[in-house]
Amino acid sequence: MLVSKSLKYILSLPQYTKVMKTQSTSCKFFKSAKFAAAALLFFVLIGKATFAQDKQTTLKITQSIQSGNASTLAVHFNVSIDLTLPDYEGTYSKKQAEQIVKIFFKNHPVKSYTVEHSGNSNDGSCYMIGSHKTTTNKIFRVYILIKNRNNTDLIQQLQFEEE
Repeated sequence: MLVSKSLKYILSLPQYTKVMKTQSTSCKFFKSAKFAAAALLFFVLIGKATFAQDKQTTLKITQSIQSGNASTLAVHFNVSIDLTLPDYEGTYSKKQAEQIVKIFFKNHPVKSYTVEHSGNSNDGSCYMIGSHKTTTNKIFRVYILIKNRNNTDLIQQLQFEEE
């Protein structure tokens, strides 16, 4: 009891009160610095995850076109999609677009498909420009616009234009 009264008296002295306040402030500083570091790490990881998701989606889309598989490509279609193909141009539902692309791949079988350019737009969407070569030696320029909808990257626009 005598020790606790002595300790309270010592801690109530002005020079000790000042030291305690300084320690309390520095403790708050370290807590806020830890918070800031954790927040920065969180946003860096989210950015990398989004970038990785973009890369994974574009890879799956590329593989679908290379194999001429309209069904696996349609998995990445938005609910409605702007589609431009020979004999077809307009906004179609996901199912309609899948059938149209299936007909296109049947009429123009894939010999090779290469992505020539890709990137990100300021609004967060990404795009790919590629070259689709058919077994009959026709070449189509391919434009794909991908937008994030409800944390899923989906094809908003798909164009196959004959060169």
